Amino acid sequence: MPTEPLYAPPAVAERCGLTVQALALMRHEGNGPTYIKLGRRVRYRMSDVDAWLDANTVKTGDAA
Repeated sequence: MPTEPLYAPPAVAERCGLTVQALALMRHEGNGPTYIKLGRRVRYRMSDVDAWLDANTVKTGDAA
Protein backbone atom coordinates (compact mmCIF):
# COMPACT_ATOMS: atom_id res chain seq x y z
CA MET A 1 0.00 0.00 0.00
CA PRO A 2 1.67 3.27 -1.07
CA THR A 3 2.00 5.93 1.58
CA GLU A 4 1.57 9.62 1.04
CA PRO A 5 4.78 11.71 1.18
CA LEU A 6 5.43 13.68 4.34
CA TYR A 7 6.48 17.33 4.27
CA ALA A 8 8.57 19.36 6.70
CA PRO A 9 7.25 22.63 8.15
CA PRO A 10 9.14 24.93 5.71
CA ALA A 11 7.39 23.34 2.71
CA VAL A 12 3.98 23.54 4.39
CA ALA A 13 4.52 27.12 5.53
CA GLU A 14 5.39 28.13 1.96
CA ARG A 15 2.34 26.28 0.58
CA CYS A 16 0.07 28.10 3.04
CA GLY A 17 1.71 31.51 2.79
CA LEU A 18 2.81 31.41 6.43
CA THR A 19 6.11 31.62 8.23
CA VAL A 20 7.56 28.53 9.89
CA GLN A 21 7.14 30.34 13.23
CA ALA A 22 3.45 31.00 12.57
CA LEU A 23 2.94 27.33 11.74
CA ALA A 24 4.69 26.35 14.99
CA LEU A 25 2.46 28.70 16.96
CA MET A 26 -0.61 27.16 15.33
CA ARG A 27 0.59 23.70 16.37
CA HIS A 28 1.11 24.95 19.92
CA GLU A 29 -2.38 26.51 20.02
CA GLY A 30 -3.99 23.46 18.38
CA ASN A 31 -5.57 25.31 15.47
CA GLY A 32 -3.36 24.46 12.50
CA PRO A 33 -3.36 21.54 10.11
CA THR A 34 -3.08 18.00 11.44
CA TYR A 35 0.54 16.94 11.82
CA ILE A 36 2.63 13.88 12.64
CA LYS A 37 5.34 13.69 15.29
CA LEU A 38 8.28 11.42 14.45
CA GLY A 39 10.40 11.70 17.56
CA ARG A 40 11.19 15.43 17.69
CA ARG A 41 10.42 15.96 14.02
CA VAL A 42 7.13 17.37 12.75
CA ARG A 43 5.78 16.28 9.37
CA TYR A 44 2.57 16.91 7.45
CA ARG A 45 0.54 15.04 4.85
CA MET A 46 -0.40 17.45 2.08
CA SER A 47 -3.92 15.97 2.05
CA ASP A 48 -4.30 17.08 5.71
CA VAL A 49 -2.98 20.54 4.86
CA ASP A 50 -5.39 20.84 1.92
CA ALA A 51 -8.30 19.65 4.10
CA TRP A 52 -7.40 22.28 6.71
CA LEU A 53 -7.24 24.99 4.03
CA ASP A 54 -10.63 23.87 2.66
CA ALA A 55 -12.16 23.90 6.15
CA ASN A 56 -10.92 27.47 6.66
CA THR A 57 -12.10 28.82 3.34
CA VAL A 58 -14.73 31.54 3.67
CA LYS A 59 -16.88 32.39 0.65
CA THR A 60 -17.81 36.01 0.05
CA GLY A 61 -21.12 36.76 1.69
CA ASP A 62 -20.92 33.85 4.17
CA ALA A 63 -21.05 34.61 7.88
CA ALA A 64 -17.59 34.50 9.42
